[in-house]
Amino acid sequence: MNDNFKLASIYVLSLLALYPIIRYIAVFKVDILEGFEDKFIFARVFLSSPILLICGLILFFRFNTLINRLFGLIFSIIGLLWMIALIIEIAKEAA
Repeated sequence: MNDNFKLASIYVLSLLALYPIIRYIAVFKVDILEGFEDKFIFARVFLSSPILLICGLILFFRFNTLINRLFGLIFSIIGLLWMIALIIEIAKEAA
């Protein structure tokens, strides 16, 4: 496969993984979109963190241009921070 196609696929997958995080924050934390409920939002939110982390690591280590490394680092940090935020929220709910 062409490297450009692989790179575009990784960016599209990363953007699709960012959507549930932004929507979760808009619906449940900031209350911008009231009344919107989604049955599968929690599954997508829990899956988006590992997807972002993996895509970020692939971008950082596989593609050696500066912009790909920068976005790889950004996606990895967002995925890691989101994973930590979910663990903290689950611990609060369990207590």
